[in-house]
Amino acid sequence: MTDEERFQRWQQWIEEICNQVTSLFAFRHIYKVVRQIVVSNPRLRETPSIFWWWLDYAYGTTMLIGLRRLVDRNEKAISLYRLLDDIRKHPEALSRERYRRLLESLRKQQDDVVQTANAVFDELCGRGKPHIDPKSVDEDLTRLDEAARKVQELADKRVAHYDQKSPQSLPTHKDIDECLDLIGKIVRKYHRLMKGGDITLMPVIADDWTAIFKIPWQWKLTPEQQERLTALLQKSKREALTPEEAVELDALIDEAYDIALAKARAEWMAKRG
Repeated sequence: MTDEERFQRWQQWIEEICNQVTSLFAFRHIYKVVRQIVVSNPRLRETPSIFWWWLDYAYGTTMLIGLRRLVDRNEKAISLYRLLDDIRKHPEALSRERYRRLLESLRKQQDDVVQTANAVFDELCGRGKPHIDPKSVDEDLTRLDEAARKVQELADKRVAHYDQKSPQSLPTHKDIDECLDLIGKIVRKYHRLMKGGDITLMPVIADDWTAIFKIPWQWKLTPEQQERLTALLQKSKREALTPEEAVELDALIDEAYDIALAKARAEWMAKRG
């Protein structure tokens, strides 16, 4: 495999890795916003429910598997670890000259592209270096290993498999956050070197996904109230509500939510005996 072919493969890999990391950043954001919703609502905090355990379990499992996938060393895997390991073994393929040509192809109308390319390569790879220093890649791998070690054992022994030996320690939310943040930092660095531009790993969620929490899943309103609620919700979608109608809509939703919550609480307490 030539250096150019290897570099093109790295470009494909970094795109796939970025997609995985972006998903994890989005999952973390959604989970933390839901936790804020619960914490800010006394009625939710005081309502016992297995849902909260399930939410933590689902989030933890998703994040542990996602982080484990990114540090997978299997020779068939596309992972951040294998990408860095291959760069460490073939540093000449990530050269200053190749980066300059990449930037020239992306910024054809800019006169200072050579100066910019040298400045960025100096920043990320070392002043005057003809190609990336394998020692710096090795340092990134070491930091990746250290951060991933805290989450990988549980993922290996209890999530991906069920080992006869229990994990010696359990990762915390802080461990997951630190591992993901470090991976994000490393991914942004190598994406910049291979694709020529910086990226934001937290995706923009265009719609108000938290709006679903304002809509009760079960209620008992009078037929007149139900008809009025439906009409107001339709106007709300068209952003055609008057201020008075917005207040009325909120009141109807609150009433329906209180009815649903009271019923759910009664059913839960009855099951507990």
